[in-house]
Amino acid sequence: MDDIGCVAVFIGGIIAVVVALFVKAMRDERAKVEAQREREAAAKAAQAAARRDYEEALRQLVRDPASAQLRTRALTLGRTYSNYTRNQSGITVFDEVALMNDINAAAAAASAPPPASIEDRLTRLHDLRTRGLISEGEYDERRREILRDT
Repeated sequence: MDDIGCVAVFIGGIIAVVVALFVKAMRDERAKVEAQREREAAAKAAQAAARRDYEEALRQLVRDPASAQLRTRALTLGRTYSNYTRNQSGITVFDEVALMNDINAAAAAASAPPPASIEDRLTRLHDLRTRGLISEGEYDERRREILRDT
């Protein structure tokens, strides 16, 4: 084989190696991208599950607001959910305050007294008028409001 043929074979070999390295790099990059997508999908699914668990714990707390165990469970699940929303970087003081607000609101919603009946409201209004605490005009105005709200 002459010198030109040897050079051509050598250059062809170099090109083949470069192409093989390029193909491998592309495959590696594609595998990295796919692995990242899978991690992101798993994190998104875990965050959604953590949110569902936290919301269910709050619903249970509404049904039994005096349960310390349910409050603790709701707080624990809320911390897990908050951590997911911050990309696993930890919970802040603001998260803790927000969680306690959620938990206290759930417990308070369950213990709020039912609204007074129309009859009770009218009786109370009549009592205020009888005791002279409101004028006849105020009585008439508030009575109309109560009856209008029905």
